[in-house]
Amino acid sequence: MVKNIFIFRHGQTDNNLNQICQGYKTDAPLNETGISQADTLGRQLAANVKLEVIYASPLQRAYQTAVIVKSYYPDIAIRPLPELHEGSFGNAEGQKIDVIEKLYPGLWKQIISPTKDTWSLKFPGTPSESKQEIFYRALRGLQKLASIPEKNIGICSHAGVISALACGLELKNVQYHNCSILHLCYDTTAAKIFQPE
Repeated sequence: MVKNIFIFRHGQTDNNLNQICQGYKTDAPLNETGISQADTLGRQLAANVKLEVIYASPLQRAYQTAVIVKSYYPDIAIRPLPELHEGSFGNAEGQKIDVIEKLYPGLWKQIISPTKDTWSLKFPGTPSESKQEIFYRALRGLQKLASIPEKNIGICSHAGVISALACGLELKNVQYHNCSILHLCYDTTAAKIFQPE
């Protein structure tokens, strides 16, 4: 069986707007722009995809986005998928990006846009996860979907998770802006997750 998984990033928060690093500990609600983005996302998804369930990171910015998207799918449920919460970024969390770049020269770009050569790096401080650790955590979450009956699945997650999946699965042309959508297919028979052509 091949399932369609639509992973969408949460809407904008004031931290996004102010270029502040948000991770697992730094959780902010959607701002007005983020609410509007989530509404547009829900409308676009409903016009093109018959989602059967929505899974969400437990962080409020993701869950709030999922609730808005679900308003276009009144008959489906939102279920938690904690494995797809944002990463923990140690001492970088809550800091402005320009400050992080001064404190840890070069590290921000290597972690935010990882390659297989850099995805084991992490910010100092506790707790802190590498993109490699985030990838395997998120992969465990996606693998849980093999046992559910639904075939068209929405997931509200975070840019750090999406970039970890893009690196680990070697995905192409992935978008990271607020409320962007990543379409993946999960061949549960072959146990393979891939981008559709």
